[in-house]
Amino acid sequence: IDVRADLAQLFRSRIGNQMHRATDPAVRDTSPYEYRIVRPDGEVRWVLAHGQAIFADGASGPQAIRYVGSLQDITDRRRLEEENRAFTERLRFAMHAGRLGSFEYDLATGRSTWDAAQMEIFGLVPGEPAPTLEEISTLIHPRDRERLRRQAVNAYEKGCSYSTEFRILRPSGESRWCTGSATVICDEAGRATHVFGYTVDITERRHTEAELAERQAILQSLLDADALYIGVVEITDDGFAFLMTNKATAEFYGIRQGSARIDARELDRDAERLAARRAFLLEAWNKHEPVTLEHPFFRDGKRVAWCLGTYTPLPESAEGHPRLSFVLIDITDRKLAEERQHLLMREVDHRAKNALAVAQAVVELTKEADPAAFKRAVVGRVSAIARTHSLLADGRWAGVDLRRLVREELEPYATERPGQ
Repeated sequence: IDVRADLAQLFRSRIGNQMHRATDPAVRDTSPYEYRIVRPDGEVRWVLAHGQAIFADGASGPQAIRYVGSLQDITDRRRLEEENRAFTERLRFAMHAGRLGSFEYDLATGRSTWDAAQMEIFGLVPGEPAPTLEEISTLIHPRDRERLRRQAVNAYEKGCSYSTEFRILRPSGESRWCTGSATVICDEAGRATHVFGYTVDITERRHTEAELAERQAILQSLLDADALYIGVVEITDDGFAFLMTNKATAEFYGIRQGSARIDARELDRDAERLAARRAFLLEAWNKHEPVTLEHPFFRDGKRVAWCLGTYTPLPESAEGHPRLSFVLIDITDRKLAEERQHLLMREVDHRAKNALAVAQAVVELTKEADPAAFKRAVVGRVSAIARTHSLLADGRWAGVDLRRLVREELEPYATERPGQ
């Protein structure tokens, strides 16, 4: 084709400079170059041009008289390169969002290459030279340093990959948890030459795991407590069912511990009692807030204990059945102590009234005209009552030996004939 008419336009294009360098006798550039073309049908293609100018002597010196070259269609290659660039960019953003840093070690030179995220994880300034292997060792927590070193050496010797969790110490002194994975690259002779890997900061995850473990331990201690009856119930149309029970509740009812649906009718066949308990649970659920109260604890229709119960409404099931959790504390000993205390108070009141009545009777039945004799008689009779009271107290008011009672009452008067 005749390109002379378009030569000026061609030299004004983006590749004009390259053409000028190629046809300049002083430069004679033969470097390949890429550019796009537009086909008659409008399709845009990428091409790679290789060319060389042919020079001949002219009146003013060497001149380019011919340009010989080739064009290679590299559209597919450029498309792959663009896809790779886009993928690399997305990967970079993903690694940054996931706080994931990458690294490379050249085992022959001892040089390492870290990306910005890797530098930030270790508390270093991105853009500065990556630390050496010796410097990296000082950034590993002392408690994990030797273990990590052994794992790395084993991977180098076997040419394998490894993953592990470890702690780091930033230059600021802050300790962080990380997980790392590395792959060892070997040459044809099987010698390790490079290590590629990544590091992820998992400090927040480790803190969350520690908190969950602590809560789990607390929850488990509650579930294993003998005096705590814990479970979840679901109110059905004709009754209710246990959905979950802890150890104490399971042992109380003689059922399997854990998450297992057990209908209450399997534990109590009395329809009237079940209906009353269902009504109680439904009333507690309708309050939409925790309800705490004291009530008897029944098994097989018999009261076997007293408890302090807290019932907390839960979201309905998928079928629309109300659910509640319950925590019952065994307060039987406290209730028995309260009953004994009430009984003792009534007994004290009764005995105080009796004592006053006896004192009144002593006064009324003592017939003495002389005040001094009256006093002696009253004091003697009250003392006798006191001694009898002491004997009854020693016997915890369960009775007193009659011989001992008579002997101690008469002993003050057996002065003339001891042993009488």
